[in-house]
Amino acid sequence: EIIKKKHELERLEKLYQQEKLNVERLEKELEDVRQGSFSLQPDGRPSLGDGKVAQALRKENEDLLKQLNEMQKVHVFKTKQLQDRIDELKHMEVECNNLREEISTMRHESSFQEKETQIVELKEKITRYEVVYEDTITGIGRYSARTTNCG
Repeated sequence: EIIKKKHELERLEKLYQQEKLNVERLEKELEDVRQGSFSLQPDGRPSLGDGKVAQALRKENEDLLKQLNEMQKVHVFKTKQLQDRIDELKHMEVECNNLREEISTMRHESSFQEKETQIVELKEKITRYEVVYEDTITGIGRYSARTTNCG
């Protein structure tokens, strides 16, 4: 029985040594994997200390800055277009008011018809400008919504 126990002890010691070697090998593999991949913060996000992550974030920031600059240029352009259209509409309104005033003081029928034709043409022009104005406002509204959602 003692011999039996001795053999059992030797077998267990041999098994222990094998398991110890396995644990050491696995610990080494784990350390290699940790060194090869980026580190994680306790909350699971990548650590900013890792060069690859920092480089990717820097590139993403540069891309976003380019997009922001492009959107600002478009916004300035659209704003200028809108201001030009508003100025044109104000000019048309002044012209229309001048024509109305002329009509109220006119005495000749032929002159009245000419002015009436001009007024109709101006009203059509104003309607077209109002449509363009509304389209521009709507376009800028969509643009503003897009830029607001980007951030």
